[in-house]
Amino acid sequence: MLRKLLLIILFLAAVALFIIAGPLPLSKKQELNTIEPLTKEERILILAPHPDDEAIGTAGVIQRSLKAGIPIKVCYLTCGDFNELSYLLSRVDIAFFAGDFIRMGRQRRQEAIRAMNYLGLHDSDLVFLGYPDFGTLEIMLKYWGKGHPFEHPLTRISRVPYKEALSYNAPYEGESILRDLKTVFLDFKPTKIFVSHPADTNQDHRALYLFLRVALWDLADSIKEPQLLPYIVHVVGWPRPKGYYPQSELIPPPELNRVHWRTFPLKQQEVETKHKAISLYPSQVRCDPPYLYSFARKDELFGDYLPLKLNKAKNGKVTWHYLAEGKNNGQSKISHLGYAVRGGDLFIRFDLKKGVKKYIDLVVFLLGYSKQREFSAMPKIRLDINKAKLLLRDQGKFISVSGAYFKHGEAAGLIKVPLSALGDPDYILSSAMAKMWDLSPDEISWRILEIEK
Repeated sequence: MLRKLLLIILFLAAVALFIIAGPLPLSKKQELNTIEPLTKEERILILAPHPDDEAIGTAGVIQRSLKAGIPIKVCYLTCGDFNELSYLLSRVDIAFFAGDFIRMGRQRRQEAIRAMNYLGLHDSDLVFLGYPDFGTLEIMLKYWGKGHPFEHPLTRISRVPYKEALSYNAPYEGESILRDLKTVFLDFKPTKIFVSHPADTNQDHRALYLFLRVALWDLADSIKEPQLLPYIVHVVGWPRPKGYYPQSELIPPPELNRVHWRTFPLKQQEVETKHKAISLYPSQVRCDPPYLYSFARKDELFGDYLPLKLNKAKNGKVTWHYLAEGKNNGQSKISHLGYAVRGGDLFIRFDLKKGVKKYIDLVVFLLGYSKQREFSAMPKIRLDINKAKLLLRDQGKFISVSGAYFKHGEAAGLIKVPLSALGDPDYILSSAMAKMWDLSPDEISWRILEIEK
């Protein structure tokens, strides 16, 4: 009963978020650069968090690649076994058991095979990893070298349950996901990787991008660096208008100002074929048909954030790198959020809007990466500012860090964290959360901070 109640609460919370936040305004047509033509020298890898994301984001790329004779492979992080809305719609009795979720995962796997076969891919071109839907970001943040894997709160499963997966029975741990991705990269040696976006509101979409970045950093001396082309699926109120409009263009989400978007134009037949491929995911289409078909348009969008290069302060002068352009939403208490490095310390600053005199609640994630140390052994820090106090956790456990502090005044708040507490990183994967409207989508997104050595 408790698990059933938890599932319903999660579902209602997701629905409420879309209702409260409301639709984003229509964006103006932007002049976007076009992705260069695909050539036979390419090797295309599509990374999908769930079955159907590869069709939604890249069905046009898949068609064009196959027509050009380009080797292509699709790798799925999860089997989508915890899609609460589709699961509720597929059940009559609403009684939840682990086996039911596994059946949903197998159903979605079969849908992916049918859809990709329809586009022209073979079963051997598809790789399923089978990690927990709605659990991979939790694994990235907390489950490394612990000796006990992540356990899904509803299924009570803690290992890959699909015998068809690349690593059947692998524990739900960060090392397992990282190892599987590196196996795929070393075997296929892609020149281009299409992956879910770090600004996507879905947790698994964000997690896959993070795991990809870490895997490529680890393999920097083993494979030639591929070009990364993230695609986005989940943004509140986007795309607009919702529905199948094959003659319309897919316009970038207006709130993501810092993403360097590029377009991949599709031919009419490619749009129609993409529409058909999406329809081959009935478990997902029945949830909201207009939404999924909104992605079958005249183009596909790809874009990423540039890394923020944090130069160490010289002559005592600090250079702040802010994450968003202009002012945030009118209901926000924060006008800007930025990062800087001085000496051996990372500083995080948030500027408060005029008239805001009280502190705010803020959460910041800092995942350090060092070329000199295994990522599994690197600190994975969560900073919580609560009631004007700074609390630090590493993989969920509270820690004390000498030299870390939080100061706030009427105009700004400042957080200091010694880089040594982050493992003296070369890069930091960072994201922030605050109360609704307090941060822009560009600030909430996962960003790469590159630390000057």
